Amino acid sequence: MAETIEIRMPSGKAFRAYAAGPAAGAGVVLVHEWWGLDEVTRNTAERIGELGLRALAVDLYDGAVATDRKAAAALMGALDKKAALEKVDAGVRHLSAAGTKVGTIGWCMGGGLALRAALSQPDKVAATAIFYGEIVDDPAVLATLKGPVLGVFAEKDGWITKEMALRFDAALA
Repeated sequence: MAETIEIRMPSGKAFRAYAAGPAAGAGVVLVHEWWGLDEVTRNTAERIGELGLRALAVDLYDGAVATDRKAAAALMGALDKKAALEKVDAGVRHLSAAGTKVGTIGWCMGGGLALRAALSQPDKVAATAIFYGEIVDDPAVLATLKGPVLGVFAEKDGWITKEMALRFDAALA
């Protein structure tokens, strides 16, 4: 069963997330790409839920979903990254409230935020998977991570280049 739920940040401000899978147990916070919390992300949350994990897809755009590249670029360009990370962090806290293991996963813009959440809450995030997304290549910063990181990048990407991905890998090592 999947449902839209409301999560409160420490500030008291609420936001929506799409939740799937069992209400208790280990979980994964999903961070959408520039399109918004679309059908693809919701379907991915449902598939993760079917595997027996609690999936929580945070909605960074408060219900807005782009249908073309221009609209997606506008949504991503208007995003307050600090506020977005607060939402992802709140999702991690929500899932880890019962002391269960939590992972983060994100795509493109969401990949960078999934990594940032693991860095901001290393005691709560047991694993992270990023598919593209802004990276960190400072070994001292990455040393705070307590779980494994899987980074998936394209060899010929113009935004996160092969060289950047290799620096990220070296810094993680």
